[in-house]
Amino acid sequence: MQPIVDTSLWLAHKRRALASPAAGADFLMRRAAEELADRLGAVERKFDRAAVLFCQTPAAVDVLATSGKVADIVRVEADAAFLGDGAGAMERG
Repeated sequence: MQPIVDTSLWLAHKRRALASPAAGADFLMRRAAEELADRLGAVERKFDRAAVLFCQTPAAVDVLATSGKVADIVRVEADAAFLGDGAGAMERG
């Protein structure tokens, strides 16, 4: 069975975009993070740990951290370059 997504090509495109950033190109991730903040705002529960998976920006981590509802946040990216100066883990698939 052939894969549906060419992950090598996807990762190459993400690396290229990171190397030549364009202002506002992260608008979808910022919007998704805003949605996460809205939904998390309605939740009373606190979480011991949360994982932010393959977001390429720190937007979701920032939302979780400022919410005060998550004690430990783990960020997982496909390439260390996406982590920038932030901490996290790499997962190659």
